[in-house]
Amino acid sequence: MIKKTATPKSSLKDHDSADASSSSPAAQQHAEALFTIQRNAQERILIGVGEYRGHTFVSARIWYLDDKSEYRPTSRAITIRPSLVPQLIQALDLAARAIGQGGA
Repeated sequence: MIKKTATPKSSLKDHDSADASSSSPAAQQHAEALFTIQRNAQERILIGVGEYRGHTFVSARIWYLDDKSEYRPTSRAITIRPSLVPQLIQALDLAARAIGQGGA
């Protein structure tokens, strides 16, 4: 199930303030969540756009539901330059066609 995140866009950083204060690169990436894909009952994939060290990026990160029923980011993610987005879309379209899911 794919869901467009409601406006106003929330910051992925806002979902976990403890991780936001970390010095790890993943925690320092401030992405605005644009889409949420419910992966299963316990996990979501958040698609976002943000900046890190002055560079714009597009990311897809898996978030899990913790024991307090709050979503937390995992280390499982892909982060790419905006110039690679058309190639990623093309690759996903080809994959969808290969499994019989149609395409654009």
